[in-house]
Amino acid sequence: PSLPAAREHVLSYLANFLGWPQRSCPRCFHEWKESGKTSPEERMGAETTKILLDHGKVLEGIWPPRRREDGLPEQQCRI
Repeated sequence: PSLPAAREHVLSYLANFLGWPQRSCPRCFHEWKESGKTSPEERMGAETTKILLDHGKVLEGIWPPRRREDGLPEQQCRI
């Protein structure tokens, strides 16, 4: 699938994981700006990046969901 489709899948997986009733967001990524090759620290700042990485450690082994198709674009979505 394409990168926009992968983003929609990740959003759906996350909503399902969190038990949210709304599993899609048709316009969520319309204003999305690609990050290019800048680091997360450059995009969000060191403090915000540390918070996200610390929270990510808590979810290790849970999120992102691992599947046999580890090469899917969904597996490439990160901060």
